[in-house]
Amino acid sequence: MAASGAPLATAQMLASAALERVACVCFFGGDPSPQMPFLLKAARLARQRAARVDPDTPYVLLAFYPCHLMSDLPPTSRRQAEACLQAACHAGLTRVRVGNVHLLQ
Repeated sequence: MAASGAPLATAQMLASAALERVACVCFFGGDPSPQMPFLLKAARLARQRAARVDPDTPYVLLAFYPCHLMSDLPPTSRRQAEACLQAACHAGLTRVRVGNVHLLQ
């Protein structure tokens, strides 16, 4: 975010930066709550772009587990992981899996 409170880039700009050579898209940085609408839109657009470029693009969903400074956030639920898996498949991706399933609640 810029000092004005406006994002430095749009979700479309972020998703379009994901070229064929992008291997991983990660979102970091404190409490994600205020950024969630932007991040969800960017992730959705990046997923759709990956499916258009090559539906066989490996797509791994990783469970979040709270520890250290982020212990106030809940772990990823099995229901949410399954919904994300279905959304990725629905977008046209064919090589989708959920990683570190032992962390799902």
